[in-house]
Amino acid sequence: MFALVRRPHRALAAVLLTVLGGLLAPAAVRAAPAGPVSAQLSATTAVRMAAAAPRVLGVNATRIGTDVRIYGIDTRGAAYQQVLRGTTWTARAALGGGTMRAAPTAIYRSAGGRTDLFAVAADGRLLQKTGGPTRWGSWYSVSVRGFAGPLSSLITPAGDVHLFGPDTAGRVVHAIHDHRTGWRQSLLIGDVVRGNVSAVYQAAGNRIDLFSVDRQQRISQRTSMNGRWAAWHPVSPTGFAGGVAVIRAGTDGWRVIARGGGGVSYQTVFSSRKWRTPERWGGTSVGHPAATASASGGRFLTVASSGVVSQRTVGSACCTWSALPYPAPPEPTPPPAPKPPTTRVELAKALLARWGGRLTGLGPVRDDLARTAAGGSIRNPCGQNVYLDAAMLQVVYAASGRYRVFVNNMVSGRGCDSGYHPRGMAVDFNTVIDPATGRSTNWHTGSTSDNQGLDREFLTYAAAQVKTGGGAGQANCAGSATAPLPPQMFRFADACTHQHLDSRR
Repeated sequence: MFALVRRPHRALAAVLLTVLGGLLAPAAVRAAPAGPVSAQLSATTAVRMAAAAPRVLGVNATRIGTDVRIYGIDTRGAAYQQVLRGTTWTARAALGGGTMRAAPTAIYRSAGGRTDLFAVAADGRLLQKTGGPTRWGSWYSVSVRGFAGPLSSLITPAGDVHLFGPDTAGRVVHAIHDHRTGWRQSLLIGDVVRGNVSAVYQAAGNRIDLFSVDRQQRISQRTSMNGRWAAWHPVSPTGFAGGVAVIRAGTDGWRVIARGGGGVSYQTVFSSRKWRTPERWGGTSVGHPAATASASGGRFLTVASSGVVSQRTVGSACCTWSALPYPAPPEPTPPPAPKPPTTRVELAKALLARWGGRLTGLGPVRDDLARTAAGGSIRNPCGQNVYLDAAMLQVVYAASGRYRVFVNNMVSGRGCDSGYHPRGMAVDFNTVIDPATGRSTNWHTGSTSDNQGLDREFLTYAAAQVKTGGGAGQANCAGSATAPLPPQMFRFADACTHQHLDSRR
């Protein structure tokens, strides 16, 4: 299919190749990725394409240790990460940063275990983010401009970072972060490419090889040795639409995948000092592929026309791509239920937090709660220092959790007697409102404000909160008198103007 064509027939041949590629392309296959920017430091990204809005628009990948990390961009231009650990893919995790033009590219620094992501923002700024895989810093702008499309990245043993990508005219922008002096960039004038650029590095000779699809729809290569760039030269016949990815093949070769007519992928390999004829790899894709290397040969990633990320490993049978699993994000784990207050200090603080809402009362009541919340004692009307009893406060806490209550008395603001108020063990409820029904009562027997049904219901509930002993007043008042009480609770007559409860032992 990819025969070299003499110049007079090149245009016709390109048309025929595109048509044939479309006829030979299999139906869109849902596929799965698996890839890392290889251990040989190759990196490629996929870019947004003007197609029906697929779920994913582009991907990049890197291998770090045994993990494979996918960096993608969705239809909103939002970047995300997905990680393969063992045989299990994680759910996508958002990377933030707003709208991106293409999927982020990554470099990994083994010293310190640091990953750096680079991406082009919608306004053309170059952004960088450091961290990974679960703890990331914020995106920040880098003092480099000019990139308009997907980036490819690599890092040298000295720690210099190289970024490659097209500008708005398709020329290749090369930005370098020197580990000693910082960022600088150059425009490789005359290098007009279709789509992206894919870069791979070799330490011998400080060699960088770039691959892209040129204006004549050929896969082309350009090499830098110790900083000196040779010219671009074609390594394939025509017929490619744009979009390449490369990994090393052995010690002296490369394996390149590129998108042909109809989105069909093809592979070509350089070994034994020559390039092989492109081999059809099938599938239908949009955008640009990504690649990762491994001891078994590596993987290539594409975005299928359906918007699903796809993968194929080196050596697999033609022409099957598999879909990357897309597990739903795990259901968020609900925060543990707050521990209910149990001590007098905790209960007083919780009641003060309700003050003005479910709980209100006279000023001395609030003062008693405030002193208790601060860990202090209360000077009772008999001149003694006492503490509010936790069992009594538990009754008020439970009652104000179910009803809206107004409290008249605890310790302060009343006379000295032999009862349980001066001991910090009693409470008088003056009014109660049931929020669920709107019913209210003030225990004033015979008045229109007294709801005897609610009197009975409230006392039944509140008395059940006293776990040992306890006392309940209003045994002589209609409503309260009919409330069933715990058998250990002492019952006595009291004024029919409130509801008394205490935590006597």
